Amino acid sequence: MPPDQAFPGSSFDVIHMNEVIEHIPQPMSLLHWCRKHLRKDGCLVIQTGNIDSLASQIKGIAWDYIRPVHCSYFSSKSLKYALEKEKIKIVLHKTIDWRFYSTLRASNMLRKRSGLLESLRFLFLYITASIFGLRRSIIIYSR
Repeated sequence: MPPDQAFPGSSFDVIHMNEVIEHIPQPMSLLHWCRKHLRKDGCLVIQTGNIDSLASQIKGIAWDYIRPVHCSYFSSKSLKYALEKEKIKIVLHKTIDWRFYSTLRASNMLRKRSGLLESLRFLFLYITASIFGLRRSIIIYSR
């Protein structure tokens, strides 16, 4: 089903995509759908691999993120550009590897920018991702 046909008439407070966007052949269509279906003051969280990461540069084609099921790859810069093109406001743009201390630093930076509630939401999403073993390096937290 094309993304524009999913959940007609619905809107969401949170759209959380962990390891999703890299599976989408036309990710701009998905981002458009997200913008259209995200409520005012809702948040969009995208977490995906970073094609410009040190690991990908060292390992090249042997990088464990290069897989037949992935059809879109992003760097921090290209994902940020795609969101800006879709007029999605970026609140936090971080490249981290789901390490506890770097996540706490990101959460603290978000608290300073957007308040305690936003920081706690981000930490909740981190804990959720950690439980499921997700550990990729681009995190976009947007509104």
